[in-house]
Amino acid sequence: MKTNKKTLIIRIAVILILIVICAVMFVIGRGHTIYVDNKTIEYNGQEIGSKSEVDVYFNDELVTELYKGERTSFKILGQTLKFKISVKERQNSMTMDEYEIEYKIPYNMDGILFSVPAWLNELPEDQIMTEFVVEEVVDDSEIDLTEDMDITSVE
Repeated sequence: MKTNKKTLIIRIAVILILIVICAVMFVIGRGHTIYVDNKTIEYNGQEIGSKSEVDVYFNDELVTELYKGERTSFKILGQTLKFKISVKERQNSMTMDEYEIEYKIPYNMDGILFSVPAWLNELPEDQIMTEFVVEEVVDDSEIDLTEDMDITSVE
């Protein structure tokens, strides 16, 4: 009887430990793809222009140089987005303003689109960080429109 009770307690303890490990791994091990955008955006009918050049740094390493209208991506683990950008306002300018960016990432977002122009103009957070959704492009050249129709050619 004591052996059965001891075995039951050990089994319950192992199950609880596994549940705790799963919860911790969910929080710290969740991966996200971050898309950094330097594209012109529209907000409240006003056009907010992109910058001449934006250097993106992650873990103190240069990820890429973004010019007007460009986008880059990198992957992170965890729920905190932390990276640096250097911004050149005009094409011929030699000075770059440096910024450190840090945000908490919502658990429900996998691909996050971060807009540099929105962030620099201090727009609301829902304009700065949005979920990145890939649009499906249908290639019309591969669709046979006559397949389901009863069309015969006249010679």
